[in-house]
Amino acid sequence: MMAQQKDTIFPQPFYYIGFSIIGEDGSESEFRTLFLNEKGSIKHFLEHEMQGFRFGGWTLPRNVQYMIRLNGLEYQDDTKRVKILENGHIIVQGTVSESFLCWANSSIQSTLKGDRVKINTTALIEFTYNSVALLRRSLEDIKNPEKIICKFGFIGMDNNYVLDNEKLMGVKDQVIISYEMNPIGLDTESNLPIDPLDISNDDGVAKTTYLILAKVFRMFSFTEDKISYVQADEKKIDINLIKRI
Repeated sequence: MMAQQKDTIFPQPFYYIGFSIIGEDGSESEFRTLFLNEKGSIKHFLEHEMQGFRFGGWTLPRNVQYMIRLNGLEYQDDTKRVKILENGHIIVQGTVSESFLCWANSSIQSTLKGDRVKINTTALIEFTYNSVALLRRSLEDIKNPEKIICKFGFIGMDNNYVLDNEKLMGVKDQVIISYEMNPIGLDTESNLPIDPLDISNDDGVAKTTYLILAKVFRMFSFTEDKISYVQADEKKIDINLIKRI
């Protein structure tokens, strides 16, 4: 399972996160309520309950109807896509464009950026966090998940796309700006093993999101200490910092 270029018609370039949930003894997992409409089912959650942690943020689809496929559910618009397969796979994609992950950034002119497209750091972090939060809720619908393989990265990117190292810290909401902008490198995809027990609560979601973003920032030649919305000496995303912006 993965969102490879040849396997999707989603608008390129895009950022993706994929989760493969593995059951006992390496067997495929199974969502138990994916095709049920009743309250408490994963389908009902996707269509009526899923939301981000702040109004107007970079969230996953909400208050929408998912298309029923033979092997799962799917929702897609011009900016994002969520596909949940019955056998324990989740694919989340967000377009890298002015309409989503580069919102209010790609059109900004600057001497440093030039005509390159700049990814909105807050959008990247918030979208990643919400994807991991979806994984946490999805695990409640699977019996005895044993491990998770997370694959993530960018498809259709080149060095015209940059990320900056503007950093909002948890020390009196201090903003550190050095105006360094790095293009994406040759390595644009990575993976991370996840223990289901590690994301059983909000703290685990925050820590797992940080681990994913640490590798994403390396794709742009940044060290992980450049990740924004992190309290000093803590390797986890603090969503309360994002809520206050």
